[in-house]
This record gives sequence, structure tokens and C-alpha cells, in this order.
Amino acid sequence: MALKAYEEFAVEPLAFPIGKKVYTAPEIGITEGIQLEQILSGKVNVDDKSQAFMWELVLGTAWTEMQADNVPAEAAARAGLAAVQDFQFGREAAEAAWEAGIDPKALAKFFLNRSGSPQSSGTESESVTPSPATSKRTTSRKKSSAAVAPE
Repeated sequence: MALKAYEEFAVEPLAFPIGKKVYTAPEIGITEGIQLEQILSGKVNVDDKSQAFMWELVLGTAWTEMQADNVPAEAAARAGLAAVQDFQFGREAAEAAWEAGIDPKALAKFFLNRSGSPQSSGTESESVTPSPATSKRTTSRKKSSAAVAPE
């Protein structure tokens, strides 16, 4: 049995709509992947690398375009975080990071919900992160009126 070409099943690159432009992050290559793994595993101290180095590592030319266009710092940071999450945990985690930003509580809630931890409760409908049931979605998540209505 012949293997399918990688491009036939690979996930589309991350695309970040910011303002009137869409910034597309290239797939992380093997060299960048090794560097990122060393940083994430603690073999290379993050303090030794600037945040800009990290974002350039995971966003590639999209980072350069964002700088040239002077996008909001929050948008660039969300894009960088989403790219790291995509590399580490997959597209669902990347989407959650993009929507939640650098809020560690929101990201922790997302990962608790993913793990099925007994600490996660079903009463937190105002969560900004997607639940595990939203995986494999191909369209934007619909905003539920129940999620924004007071209890």
C-alpha cells in the first residue's frame, strides 16, 4: 500500500485576520520545530530568547508582515501563542488561544475541559474557550444567546 502525499492530509496553515488583512503563518519547518521543542522542553531558557524571536520562529514571514503593518501588539501576541499551541497541541488549541489571548485562566480552563478533569464543571457557559465537543468544526462557532444571557 502506497502512502498518500503529506499535502493530501496536512492541515491548512494558520491564517490570522487582523484588520483588513489576513496573515498566514507558514508551517513550522524541521529546523524551527527542533528549536521550539528545545525551548518548550526547557533545554533552552526562554529568558535567553526574546519574545520577538519566539514569534518570528513560529510565525515566520507573517511576523515580518505584522511588524511592517504595525498591527496591535495584542493581535501579534495572540497569533504567536496560537502558532505555538498549534505546534504543541493541534488546531483546536490554536483556535482557543487565538480567541482567549494570553489569559492563562482561560487557557487552563480549556485544557482542563479537554482532559475531562472532574474539576471542570458544565455550569460555566460564559467560557471563551471552545469545549471538546466543538472539535473538527469547519466554520465559525455560532454565538449562542444562552451563553450570554444571565442565569
